[in-house]
Amino acid sequence: MKAERLAKLLDEAAWDEHLFLQVPRETLELPIRYILHADVDKQAFDRKVHDVTHPQIRSTAMTLAQQLRQEGRQEGRQEAILDNLRLRFGMIPEGLAETVHAIFDDDHLRRLHRASLEAASVENFAAVL
Repeated sequence: MKAERLAKLLDEAAWDEHLFLQVPRETLELPIRYILHADVDKQAFDRKVHDVTHPQIRSTAMTLAQQLRQEGRQEGRQEAILDNLRLRFGMIPEGLAETVHAIFDDDHLRRLHRASLEAASVENFAAVL
C-alpha cells in the first residue's frame, strides 16, 4: 500500500522474488490482486510478470492476472446487459439483476447481451435467462 502511494507498485522492491518464494501462494496472490485493481499501467505489469525469473511465481502471477481480467470482462458484460435493460425499460426487478450478476459463462452473457438489445420487454428478456 505504501508502494502505491509512492507510485512504485511495479518497482523491484515490491517484486522481491526471494520473498515471494517464502510465502504461500494465497499470500503471493494478495499483492498481485492489489496491483491489478490499482491504477497501474497494465502493459508495464505484464512486462514485469514476464521478467520474473522463477517459473512458479511467473505462472502464478500470469494465471491470476488472466483470471482477474476474465472476471473484469464478465462483470463488464453483466453491467452492459443491465444498463441496456434500464435504458430501454426503466427500472428492472432486483431479482433479475441478481440473476444476471450470478452468470459467468461468456457465451451465455453474449446471448443475454443480444437479448437485452432485442427483447420486446423485461419479461421477454427474463424468458431468455
